[in-house]
Amino acid sequence: MGMKHLFIAAATVLGLFFFNTPVFAVSIDEISTLVNEERAKNNLPSLVSNSQLAEAATQKALDMTNDDYWSHTAPDGTQPWDFIKRTGYRYERAGENLARGFKDSGRLVNAWMASPEHRTNILSPDFTEVGYAVVTGNKHVVVVQMFGDPLKSDIFSVWQ
Repeated sequence: MGMKHLFIAAATVLGLFFFNTPVFAVSIDEISTLVNEERAKNNLPSLVSNSQLAEAATQKALDMTNDDYWSHTAPDGTQPWDFIKRTGYRYERAGENLARGFKDSGRLVNAWMASPEHRTNILSPDFTEVGYAVVTGNKHVVVVQMFGDPLKSDIFSVWQ
Protein backbone atom coordinates (compact mmCIF):
# COMPACT_ATOMS: atom_id res chain seq x y z
CA MET A 1 0.00 0.00 0.00
CA GLY A 2 1.45 3.37 -1.03
CA MET A 3 1.82 6.27 1.38
CA LYS A 4 -1.10 8.13 -0.21
CA HIS A 5 -3.46 5.16 0.27
CA LEU A 6 -2.16 4.60 3.79
CA PHE A 7 -2.88 8.24 4.65
CA ILE A 8 -6.42 8.05 3.23
CA ALA A 9 -7.07 4.81 5.09
CA ALA A 10 -5.75 6.30 8.33
CA ALA A 11 -7.86 9.45 7.91
CA THR A 12 -10.95 7.34 7.27
CA VAL A 13 -10.33 5.18 10.35
CA LEU A 14 -9.74 8.26 12.49
CA GLY A 15 -12.84 9.94 11.11
CA LEU A 16 -15.08 6.92 11.58
CA PHE A 17 -13.87 5.48 14.83
CA PHE A 18 -11.79 7.90 16.82
CA PHE A 19 -13.93 10.97 16.25
CA ASN A 20 -17.10 8.97 15.49
CA THR A 21 -17.61 11.20 12.45
CA PRO A 22 -18.67 9.57 9.18
CA VAL A 23 -16.69 10.37 6.06
CA PHE A 24 -18.83 11.50 3.12
CA ALA A 25 -17.92 12.38 -0.44
CA VAL A 26 -21.03 14.30 -1.47
CA SER A 27 -20.20 17.64 -3.04
CA ILE A 28 -22.33 20.35 -4.61
CA ASP A 29 -19.89 20.75 -7.51
CA GLU A 30 -20.00 17.05 -8.35
CA ILE A 31 -23.79 16.82 -8.02
CA SER A 32 -24.17 19.87 -10.27
CA THR A 33 -21.82 18.40 -12.87
CA LEU A 34 -23.59 15.03 -12.86
CA VAL A 35 -27.05 16.61 -13.07
CA ASN A 36 -26.00 18.80 -16.00
CA GLU A 37 -24.49 15.75 -17.73
CA GLU A 38 -27.88 14.05 -17.44
CA ARG A 39 -29.55 17.12 -18.92
CA ALA A 40 -27.03 17.20 -21.78
CA LYS A 41 -27.79 13.53 -22.59
CA ASN A 42 -31.38 14.66 -23.06
CA ASN A 43 -30.52 17.70 -25.22
CA LEU A 44 -31.34 20.15 -22.43
CA PRO A 45 -29.26 23.17 -21.41
CA SER A 46 -27.33 23.11 -18.16
CA LEU A 47 -29.00 24.46 -15.06
CA VAL A 48 -27.43 27.72 -13.93
CA SER A 49 -26.47 28.06 -10.29
CA ASN A 50 -28.49 30.67 -8.41
CA SER A 51 -27.41 31.97 -4.99
CA GLN A 52 -30.99 32.63 -3.82
CA LEU A 53 -32.03 29.06 -4.63
CA ALA A 54 -28.87 27.82 -2.87
CA GLU A 55 -29.82 29.87 0.20
CA ALA A 56 -33.36 28.43 0.11
CA ALA A 57 -31.91 24.91 -0.19
CA THR A 58 -29.56 25.56 2.74
CA GLN A 59 -32.36 26.89 4.93
CA LYS A 60 -34.55 23.89 4.07
CA ALA A 61 -31.73 21.40 4.80
CA LEU A 62 -30.95 23.07 8.12
CA ASP A 63 -34.66 23.18 9.02
CA MET A 64 -35.03 19.44 8.36
CA THR A 65 -31.84 18.64 10.27
CA ASN A 66 -32.59 20.91 13.24
CA ASP A 67 -36.27 19.94 13.53
CA ASP A 68 -35.60 16.26 12.76
CA TYR A 69 -38.09 15.70 9.95
CA TRP A 70 -37.91 14.30 6.44
CA SER A 71 -40.54 15.76 4.13
CA HIS A 72 -41.14 18.37 1.47
CA THR A 73 -43.51 19.98 3.97
CA ALA A 74 -42.21 21.04 7.40
CA PRO A 75 -44.14 20.02 10.53
CA ASP A 76 -45.39 23.62 10.82
CA GLY A 77 -46.78 23.48 7.27
CA THR A 78 -43.93 25.40 5.62
CA GLN A 79 -43.70 24.44 1.94
CA PRO A 80 -40.54 24.40 -0.24
CA TRP A 81 -41.84 27.51 -2.00
CA ASP A 82 -41.86 29.38 1.30
CA PHE A 83 -38.11 28.85 1.68
CA ILE A 84 -37.61 30.08 -1.89
CA LYS A 85 -39.81 33.16 -1.46
CA ARG A 86 -38.00 34.16 1.75
CA THR A 87 -34.81 34.67 -0.26
CA GLY A 88 -36.56 37.13 -2.58
CA TYR A 89 -36.40 34.76 -5.57
CA ARG A 90 -39.39 35.36 -7.83
CA TYR A 91 -40.30 32.49 -10.08
CA GLU A 92 -42.63 31.21 -12.77
CA ARG A 93 -42.09 27.60 -11.62
CA ALA A 94 -40.16 25.93 -8.82
CA GLY A 95 -39.37 22.41 -7.69
CA GLU A 96 -37.48 20.51 -5.02
CA ASN A 97 -35.58 17.24 -4.80
CA LEU A 98 -34.43 15.77 -1.49
CA ALA A 99 -31.92 13.05 -0.67
CA ARG A 100 -30.36 11.70 2.48
CA GLY A 101 -28.06 8.93 3.53
CA PHE A 102 -25.90 8.95 0.41
CA LYS A 103 -22.16 8.84 0.88
CA ASP A 104 -21.17 9.85 -2.64
CA SER A 105 -22.54 12.16 -5.32
CA GLY A 106 -22.68 9.57 -8.10
CA ARG A 107 -24.98 7.21 -6.22
CA LEU A 108 -27.16 10.10 -5.17
CA VAL A 109 -27.68 11.37 -8.73
CA ASN A 110 -28.20 7.80 -9.99
CA ALA A 111 -30.95 7.36 -7.39
CA TRP A 112 -32.61 10.62 -8.41
CA MET A 113 -32.50 9.56 -12.06
CA ALA A 114 -34.05 6.17 -11.16
CA SER A 115 -36.98 7.90 -9.42
CA PRO A 116 -39.65 9.14 -11.85
CA GLU A 117 -40.50 12.25 -9.79
CA HIS A 118 -36.89 13.30 -9.19
CA ARG A 119 -35.97 12.56 -12.80
CA THR A 120 -38.86 14.73 -14.01
CA ASN A 121 -37.54 17.69 -12.01
CA ILE A 122 -33.95 17.20 -13.22
CA LEU A 123 -34.98 16.86 -16.87
CA SER A 124 -37.69 19.52 -16.88
CA PRO A 125 -37.12 22.04 -19.66
CA ASP A 126 -39.13 24.47 -17.52
CA PHE A 127 -36.34 24.78 -14.95
CA THR A 128 -33.35 26.95 -15.84
CA GLU A 129 -31.75 27.62 -12.45
CA VAL A 130 -30.80 25.53 -9.44
CA GLY A 131 -29.44 25.82 -5.92
CA TYR A 132 -27.99 23.05 -3.79
CA ALA A 133 -27.29 22.44 -0.13
CA VAL A 134 -25.38 19.59 1.45
CA VAL A 135 -25.73 19.47 5.24
CA THR A 136 -24.34 16.78 7.51
CA GLY A 137 -26.89 15.73 10.09
CA ASN A 138 -26.46 13.40 13.04
CA LYS A 139 -25.19 10.44 11.03
CA HIS A 140 -26.20 11.21 7.47
CA VAL A 141 -25.98 13.81 4.78
CA VAL A 142 -29.07 15.76 3.73
CA VAL A 143 -29.10 17.14 0.19
CA VAL A 144 -31.64 19.66 -1.05
CA GLN A 145 -31.91 20.66 -4.69
CA MET A 146 -34.14 23.68 -5.41
CA PHE A 147 -35.14 24.37 -9.01
CA GLY A 148 -36.47 27.57 -10.44
CA ASP A 149 -37.46 29.42 -13.55
CA PRO A 150 -37.23 33.13 -12.79
CA LEU A 151 -40.21 35.38 -13.24
CA LYS A 152 -40.00 36.72 -16.78
CA SER A 153 -42.45 39.57 -16.53
CA ASP A 154 -43.55 41.45 -13.49
CA ILE A 155 -46.47 43.82 -13.81
CA PHE A 156 -45.20 45.75 -10.78
CA SER A 157 -41.88 46.56 -12.50
CA VAL A 158 -43.81 48.74 -14.97
CA TRP A 159 -44.73 51.05 -12.13
CA GLN A 160 -41.19 51.49 -10.83
